[in-house]
Amino acid sequence: MQAGQYEAAIAEFARDSTLHQDPEATLQVAELHATPSSPLYDRDRAIAMLEEWLARFPENPDRYRAELGLELLNETKRLETLVARQDSAALRLADDLAAVGVTRDTLEGRIVSVSRDNMSLADSLAQQEARIGELTTELRRVRQELEALKKIDVSGSQNGGS
Repeated sequence: MQAGQYEAAIAEFARDSTLHQDPEATLQVAELHATPSSPLYDRDRAIAMLEEWLARFPENPDRYRAELGLELLNETKRLETLVARQDSAALRLADDLAAVGVTRDTLEGRIVSVSRDNMSLADSLAQQEARIGELTTELRRVRQELEALKKIDVSGSQNGGS
């Protein structure tokens, strides 16, 4: 989907309530919100939509797409929370160390260590977001293959039945 089409797709989904009953349309909108490169990226909205989708369409063959997307989004959220906690811990550590009169070199060493941890967590978060994009692409490819197989199966049934 091209960048300008994102907003149009979401607007159409919001305007046409019949699309809310369509598992594929609903899943695609959730995936738009789940894709970090999408201008409509909204992880919390995507999580809510995927949870609702799984509850509404539990037997849908695309369940794995929704489950995988939900798992990746929740992991991304967990990693961001860890990064925020590490940042907060670094600030508290800096305040505590200054309060007890620790030397500047010791304080800087500890801050550098926490900053490295933060960078590692941020890298992990970036990898998870990149993985979401890769898996979204892979899921689209699998869906296209499945559609092609369905067409082959349907055309084979029609030719065999004639």
